[in-house]
Amino acid sequence: MSPVPTSQLAHLDELLLRNDDTAAVSFARQLQEEGLLLGFGQGRQLPKRIYSLEELRLNQIDAAKLLSPKDKSLDLIRSTGQP
Repeated sequence: MSPVPTSQLAHLDELLLRNDDTAAVSFARQLQEEGLLLGFGQGRQLPKRIYSLEELRLNQIDAAKLLSPKDKSLDLIRSTGQP
């Protein structure tokens, strides 16, 4: 197992910076096949899981903090701008 040459890593970075995902994945697979990028594609994805309110409470997680934040930026204007 030899380290990936810096020039090849720079090329991979360049592809990613250009948002050329297809070429970046193809190049990373090529490096993997050459034995230079051993961890590429080895991770496994876990399925999404819906947590119940009871599970959140058991783990002391405040469910309200998981909701979208409220926009309070106009509250001060509304309260002070009225005649």
